[in-house]
Amino acid sequence: MVNSDKTRPASPEMLIADNSLGAAEKEQLLTQWKLDLELELNATEENMPALDAKGVDASVSEMLRRVNNCLLRIRKAA
Repeated sequence: MVNSDKTRPASPEMLIADNSLGAAEKEQLLTQWKLDLELELNATEENMPALDAKGVDASVSEMLRRVNNCLLRIRKAA
């Protein structure tokens, strides 16, 4: 299942479960995802929230936590 931007799986857990990607590719994709989420959180902190501001901090923070956990799993396995 792919999210709305059609470029990454719907969850970081699905990304690391994808057997068609190598560990380096997974780490690269997760690192970019992490950077995107950090930028979104930073924009929200600077009063430039996304259009759907309801709960954006909580959902973005939770996704960032999940991405970080998946990055740790990938790096531990290497």
